[in-house]
Amino acid sequence: MSQPSYVIGVDLGGTHARVGLISTNGKALEILEKALPSSRQPETGLQTVIELTQSLLSKYRQLSIIGVGSGVTGPVNKQSGTVINPYTEPAWQYRPFVKPLQEACGLPVVLENDADAAALGEYWQGNGQGAERLYVVTIGTGIGTSFIDHGTVYRGLDGAHPEGGHHVIDASSGVHCYCGMVGCWESLASGAAFLNFARQKAVQNPDWLKILAVKDIHHINTPTIIQAASQGDETAMQLVEQEGYYLGLGLLNVISFFVPDKVVLCGGMTRYFNLFEPYIRKVINGHRYMVPAGLVTIQIDSLDYYAGVYGAAYAFLISQQDIA
Repeated sequence: MSQPSYVIGVDLGGTHARVGLISTNGKALEILEKALPSSRQPETGLQTVIELTQSLLSKYRQLSIIGVGSGVTGPVNKQSGTVINPYTEPAWQYRPFVKPLQEACGLPVVLENDADAAALGEYWQGNGQGAERLYVVTIGTGIGTSFIDHGTVYRGLDGAHPEGGHHVIDASSGVHCYCGMVGCWESLASGAAFLNFARQKAVQNPDWLKILAVKDIHHINTPTIIQAASQGDETAMQLVEQEGYYLGLGLLNVISFFVPDKVVLCGGMTRYFNLFEPYIRKVINGHRYMVPAGLVTIQIDSLDYYAGVYGAAYAFLISQQDIA
């Protein structure tokens, strides 16, 4: 029996880089992870990825490794192999990614947007398997979206990646986003938004810090809020309800636009899905008369933090099929 070939999958986000060795039949041999330093330089993400990639290549040099697939945060230009990210990571704006990584590892490299990579991972090896129309929402520091129609990632004009996280759901909220709009989905329902709302509550009511058992607003984090909500704290529960409501509004719009078979939710905020879900369902169930929203399956991902690694590897495999 012939030995399987492998692909290196790269998931470069805003805070971490994850690089894994994935077999062509979708099995992970090893995944490495490293936190990015807080100070961002133009080469910060790229150099971390190169370091982790070379580590895997050195350790598994006896294996047949055929290429590298990379999912990188923010807009990317697949044709030029360039990261275009002036908002979440401005230091990386218009930075070449494919060419230097290719030179460092000696393998062909394919570049993909991180949200599309996560969606491809869930479609290939996760809870998106078997869905003809799959919509994936990544809810972390920001909100990323991707739509896969019969195995193909939907792309817009000139190959652009649609930014579903920046559609407006509450223009009266007064919450501004770097995208230029007020009340977009990311500004109201992302992990960063959840923390911002919590810190505003603490400024208005400093005694709430005692309940959270933190010294100041800068020490508030999502787990402390969730723990307080789980213990019945009213302020924390208000935040959970608001988060569920805004997530529900965004998902309702997604379902109305695309009517997918399945929606898969990824990202750090999904670990608390059980608390948000009742409020999400309430919104969707109240507005399901024009489309069969109640029939759309909504569930969290099954690949944990590694959907992007699997999906990046799969993006490379797809690219080779296109070439063939």
